[in-house]
Parts: sequence; structure tokens; C-alpha cells
Amino acid sequence: MEDYKECVICRNDWSMNIEEQGVLNNAILFKCPICHAFRTTDEFLMWFPREKFEADIWKIQGALREIRRKKKKMITLFYGESPVKGVNDYTIDELIESVEIPETPTAKIEKFLQTYEDSIGGTLLSVSTIQDYPEAYAANLEEFLWILETANELGFFSHFSKKSQGPSQEGQKSSHRVEFQLSAKAWGHLASLKQKNIDSKKIFVACWFNDTHDTYRKVIEDSISNVGYDPMSIKERHYPETIISKALGEIQQSRLVIVDLTEQRHTVFVEWGFALGKNIPCLLVVSKEYWDGAHSSGDEQTEKLEFYAKNYSIKIYKNEEHLKEIVESAVREIL
Repeated sequence: MEDYKECVICRNDWSMNIEEQGVLNNAILFKCPICHAFRTTDEFLMWFPREKFEADIWKIQGALREIRRKKKKMITLFYGESPVKGVNDYTIDELIESVEIPETPTAKIEKFLQTYEDSIGGTLLSVSTIQDYPEAYAANLEEFLWILETANELGFFSHFSKKSQGPSQEGQKSSHRVEFQLSAKAWGHLASLKQKNIDSKKIFVACWFNDTHDTYRKVIEDSISNVGYDPMSIKERHYPETIISKALGEIQQSRLVIVDLTEQRHTVFVEWGFALGKNIPCLLVVSKEYWDGAHSSGDEQTEKLEFYAKNYSIKIYKNEEHLKEIVESAVREIL
């Protein structure tokens, strides 16, 4: 293996830890103080077109941190297609699509606050502008410091102090250690963000869009309407955004996501993973015909289904009427 000295994403060579024992299942483990820990395949290191993503490095760094924090699982970055791909394996495009990227200063402040929404009230928190700027999806430490100072001016911190740390090594920019405490206003704002979903009547349907399977999508949508909620899917709709961006935006506003694992389509997994990251309840279903067929094939699809069955509750439907019963009863129970 080539002796790597810097992070493959941000090219940081400060306090890097790239261990030989990180080579596992043909994946190399990077431990970067900025991007955090992640794995890459040999192919990724060889073919990753960093110049193509130069303007999006801040998005990649933020997504790596957010997914790692929420899933508490190691992420593996691929180039091209993996022969056996799990829910924690991503190409760079898939990684960026799997989270909601904050594009405005206000959205970045909210994203930063949400990083600490599970902390205990009154806790004194601390960040380093040179290491932790991806938590707010900031492009650099200067923008991160501005985000922190603006959040303080808006009243989101009951305590705020910063101390210059100077450059960590020759040629590096000066950084700050910032200590802060979330205020009552910040906790109220976080609660209002969650309330948007609680008040929503929307249920998002993530499924395989195919003529042979379209009947089941309609059954799911009709069943949602039958129990007084509004079904949402993006089949045959036209939006100015990319389809996946529109889907993630709709999920963000949904009370529940129904995930049909039939055919195990990649976009379905992206939508499901995004919902999990947002703590939005999910109902998983799969057709018995596909379930039985996948189990009898003995290929990688079988392995993936067995993994999901062990770790998540999946409802297997036999026909349209059975699917209707499952959806209606589950929606009433969950909501």
C-alpha cells in the first residue's frame, strides 16, 4: 500500500493518523481531525477526481461528520460501484445527496445548533475553529468563527468566549478555541424545528418506480389517504431541483416515511438513510415474492436483506390487500 501522509479529502497533514491496521476488507482507514474517521477503497484513492469536487470539499467534510455522528458507524467511500454495497458505503455524489446541505448562513447556524440538540442543558461546550468547522458546513475556519459569533449575537448562546490558539504549525492560519452554552432561545428554536414535522400531515413514499410495481405504490398512497394523511412521492413530477434534492426536501417535512425495499433500489436507501438521520419514523415493507426470490438466489442481495431483517422490523406483504392492511394499521399505530 502506498504510504499516505495526508487526508485524501481535505489534504490536511496535521495530526493525521493513517494506520496500517486500517487496511481492512480492502479499505484504508483515515483519521483526520477535520473530516473525522472514514474508510476508502484502493480504487477511490486511485481514481477520486478531487479537482472535480474542489468547490464541494466543505460539503463532503460536513456530510462525513454528520453521518458519522448520527449513524455512529464507519463510512466507506467508493469510486464506481461496489459489488456488495451496504447502508454505510457511499460514492462522493451519494454522500452529498444523503444529507441536507445548508446553503445559507441561517441554515448553517441551524445545522450547527442541531449538532448539539442531544446535549444536556447547561453543558459548557467547546469547539476549535480549525478542526470543527465542518460541524456547521463552513467552508473554512473564518466562516465558522463568523457563524459562531453571529449565533451569539442572535441570542442562541447564554455563554460565549473565544481564545486565540495561534497557528498549530508553520504556515497554518490562527485558530480559536470557542466555549459556549446553548441558551433557552436556542433550545426553543430547536424544538420549533422538530415541531414542523409533528404538525405535518405528509407521509413520504420511497419505492421502486417501475410499471410492474406501480400498483403497489398506488396501494400505499391510497392507504395513506384512507387514514387521513397526505401521501407524497415524486414519480412523474417535474421540479426545478434535482429529483433527489426534491425528495430529501419533502422527507424533511414529512411525519413518516414508508420505505418499500422491493428490488432494493439505491435511491430508496438514500431516502431511508436521510429519514433515519432526521429521526423521522420509517415503516419498512417488501413484497413476499421478491423476498422469497432474493433468499433463494444466494447472492449479495440476499446478504443485504438478511442484514436489514436482523437490524430492522420489515413487514412482508403478500398482495395488494395485505399491503393495504399493513400500511393503514401501521400508520395509525405509529402516528
